[in-house]
Order: sequence, then structure tokens, then C-alpha cells
Amino acid sequence: VVTCPSLAIATSIANANAGANSEANSEAVIADTTAIYAYRFAHLQKECDPAEVLLHVVPDGFDDWASHGSELFFVFNSTEYVNPIDVSSTVSCTFDETELALTASMASMWGSFAAKGVPVDGTPSAIEWPAYNGVPEGQTLVLSAPESAAVGGLKADDCAFWKKLLE
Repeated sequence: VVTCPSLAIATSIANANAGANSEANSEAVIADTTAIYAYRFAHLQKECDPAEVLLHVVPDGFDDWASHGSELFFVFNSTEYVNPIDVSSTVSCTFDETELALTASMASMWGSFAAKGVPVDGTPSAIEWPAYNGVPEGQTLVLSAPESAAVGGLKADDCAFWKKLLE
């Protein structure tokens, strides 16, 4: 639901930046030094993910799926939260070794991005996060445990379908 519009916005910004660079457009809304970084969180942590814990709506076999916002548990290494359905209780989960490595990498990249505008993973198992270049086969970082990787053309067929349908 969110991927195609997000990639469309990232593509527009990346293309505006390329236009600002190539045409020396001084009125570009976005500075030509702005890089775009796209990611998809694709790791289901069944003990933490609210869609699974609270609503039990994740079908079996959907291990490369995560609900909206579930990456925040990894960014902030948070394994406990207040149950929004019953605020008198908490939900607790445990990260395994691969998930602890993922949370360290994500915290490092988010912190680096906040401080310097570039997501750099300073952990021993560093994940490379390439800038998104605004073409349909552009690189998007897919974050998961035990392995994360940049992939080209994330959901390109799905987005093309929805774009054609909505035209």
C-alpha cells in the first residue's frame, strides 16, 4: 500500500535533483546535494509485530513481511511496549543474535543519517545502503535478518500495475 507512492515521491525528488544538477536550475526546490535513501523493512518478528501480537492477522509463511512501523522496534532496540488494546499490560519480545545484529545496524544507520544526512553502518556486520537514483530499477535497501541487501526495481511490476489502473 505504501511502497508505490513512496517510490514515486523518491523518484520525483531524485529526478528533480538530477535536473537541478544537469540544467544548473538555481530555483530547484530541493538542493542538488540531497540524496534519497529508500528502504523496505521485511522482517517479521512475531513476538514484537503488532499485527501478529495484537491482531493475529499475519498468515503463515509471511516471514519477509512486517507491519507498518514495526521497524521502530529495531531502530530503537525496543523489546517491550504498552499494549495499545489493553494499556494495563505490556508486550515483550526477545531478539535473537541475527536480530540483535540487525538492530545494531539499523540504529547505526538511522543515527548517522540524522547526524550527517548519509546512512552509514558502523557495525562489524556493516550493511551498505546505496542512494536511490530515481529510475524504476533503482536500489532499495531491504532490511531483514539474517541478511539485508539492496535490490533493484523493488515492486516495479506491482507499481506499474497500480499506475496503469489509476491513470
